[in-house]
This record gives sequence, structure tokens and C-alpha cells, in this order.
Amino acid sequence: MNETGTNRKLVLEADRKPAAFRSIPEDTQDLTITTLLPSETTELLLLGHRLKRLTKLTLRYGLLEHLGFLESFRSIRSLFVGHLSDLKDFNGISHCVNLTQLGLTASLSSIGSLAFLRHLPELEELSLEGPNPSKGMDKLEPLQKVRKLNLYSARWRMDSLPVIFPALEDLSISQGGYLSLDFITSLDKLMVLDIAYARKPVVFDAVGKLPRPHSLQIGHGIRGLQSCSQFGHSASIERLRINNCTQLNDVCSLVDWPALRKAEIYDCPLVPIAQIKRLRQTGKVVNGK
Repeated sequence: MNETGTNRKLVLEADRKPAAFRSIPEDTQDLTITTLLPSETTELLLLGHRLKRLTKLTLRYGLLEHLGFLESFRSIRSLFVGHLSDLKDFNGISHCVNLTQLGLTASLSSIGSLAFLRHLPELEELSLEGPNPSKGMDKLEPLQKVRKLNLYSARWRMDSLPVIFPALEDLSISQGGYLSLDFITSLDKLMVLDIAYARKPVVFDAVGKLPRPHSLQIGHGIRGLQSCSQFGHSASIERLRINNCTQLNDVCSLVDWPALRKAEIYDCPLVPIAQIKRLRQTGKVVNGK
């Protein structure tokens, strides 16, 4: 058992003794538990009732199939569940009605349902690493407070995002089978967009149609991007990062983006140096210069 800091941050390691759960101080606020076993669910249930001040819980690795013990962790505001590959039932999370941050990393499968999200009215940040299930999405009402969404290997229909997450300000998507970014045009409050490892999209002009974004990051295997003119004309983006777009050969249109102050263009071997210099001549900072 390792304890750090003044906010009672504690890590319960995999080599713990059977009595370790009952030795955790009652004023612990931030708790990480590694390698959870089915035989420990009763101890976990009791633990949640004891830790009245706990606000953040992290569960890493283990053989659990459900998270029913979370019914005693109703006070937590942040929950991270990582690498519980045997999980089949996520409904236990629905007991944590005060959650503002939720992350499910390498724990999702097509077996489970995301319907539990409808019980989390205070949720502001959501991170899902898949392949993300789509089961249960049809049962969700709009999650009005979610401002930040991070999806990895999403199987969702992207046109459902504006319906379920109408207040999104920060969206990150890595991988996925979507063909265009048209779905973002209905995200009226979107300000930060990060797209990576999307090999299918060839239509990007939705970027220029957004009224509020100030930051765009795109890259890693996006072969359909050959010219920044495909973005259309953005009047609001201030920061742009393009990385590892190996087919990109034209960034001239960025000269006419009035709000753009800083551009980072890396590992795009076909972009002419002369075009980079031209951007700098118009007062834009490119790759730190």
C-alpha cells in the first residue's frame, strides 16, 4: 500500500494482503486499486461504505465481470476503469450518480451496454476506449453537461453525437469507420477538435463551417487529406497541428485563415518548404518559428 500527498492519495497494489482493504484510512480521497479479483467484491462493497471522503477511484486490471460493488461508492466524482477485459456488465457505474469524469479504457466490448450513462446527470468528461459498443445508445437522452468526449475505435454512427452530446466543446476521435466530418457541423459549441487514425475520410470541409473552434489537431494515417483547402475557410481556428499526413502537399490556403496564429506541421514530407516560409511571412508561427 503506497500513500502520497496531503490529499490522501493511495495505491493498493496487486500483492496486497487480505486485510489490506480494511487498513485503508477513512479520509482517503484518491484511491487506485490494481488487479481486482472476484473474491474481493464483498470487501470492495464494504470499503465504499467506509470511505465517505473518496472523490476519485481508479480500477486497473483484474478478472471482474461486473461492477455491482460500486453501489457503495456513490460519492465519487471521478472514475477510471482500465484493462478489465472480462467485464460484461457496466451497470454498476449507474450508482455513481455524482460522477463528473468517467474513463473506460480497454475495458469495453460489444457485450456490454452504454445505457447506464443515462443515470449520470452530472457527467462532464467522458472517455471510451473500444472497440466501443453501440448497444444501449438508443436508450440515452441528451447528456447536457458533457463538455469533453474522447472516443477510441468508435463503432457509433457519428451523426448521433450531436444528439446525445449537444454541449460538446472538446472532441477527440481516434480510428473509426466514418467517411466525412459532416457530423461536427451540428456541434454548435465545439471549440477543440482532435482527429487521428481515420483512414476513410476524404471530406473535411465541415471544419471551415464551424463557427467557434479555436484548436484543430489532425493526423496519423489520414491519407485522404492532400490539401488544407479541403478544410474550407476557417475564421476562428487559432491553433492547428497536422501530423503524419503523408499525402498532404498543399498548405497555401492557411495564409487566408485570419485567426490562425500558430501552426505545427510535422512528418508531412510532401509539403514544400516554400509554403512553410510563406506562412511565416504572413505573421504565423510555424513549427515554433
